[in-house]
Amino acid sequence: MDCTFITPEGKFNLRVGAVITDGARVLVGKESRADFYTVIGGRVKFGETAEAAVLREIREELGVSAEIDRLYSINEKFFTLDGIRYHELEFLFLIKPFDISRIDYSAISCDGTDIRLVWLDASRKPDMPVFPENLFEAVLNPSPEIKFTVEDDQAPAR
Repeated sequence: MDCTFITPEGKFNLRVGAVITDGARVLVGKESRADFYTVIGGRVKFGETAEAAVLREIREELGVSAEIDRLYSINEKFFTLDGIRYHELEFLFLIKPFDISRIDYSAISCDGTDIRLVWLDASRKPDMPVFPENLFEAVLNPSPEIKFTVEDDQAPAR
């Protein structure tokens, strides 16, 4: 069972994400109905460690085994999607380089047939938002320290 629950105020998710890069590009997912990209990953299952969850999600969504380099950040996110208010806690992991030619681009369909994998150039501004917001930083200039970030779509602009 996924670590998610619904309250009268909205929905909480415990999530993991994987920074998969070839050095210049980063791999993300894109749902046809969404106007944003998301990092490869998903919800943690009850009793599963975050590390085990991210490796499971990579196997499920890409059809490959991978190794974790290290935890990059913990992102606390507040957003509204399809009229539901979300509070999400995401552990973002840097993944050790692997042979990207082994990726099964059809495996992502485990999450629905309307999802596709996209390689984004990390040095260029994408054509739509990318979540988590610190994804490109993790590729181009990763901090040696574990970062904690908060993303809130209702917070005043800074």
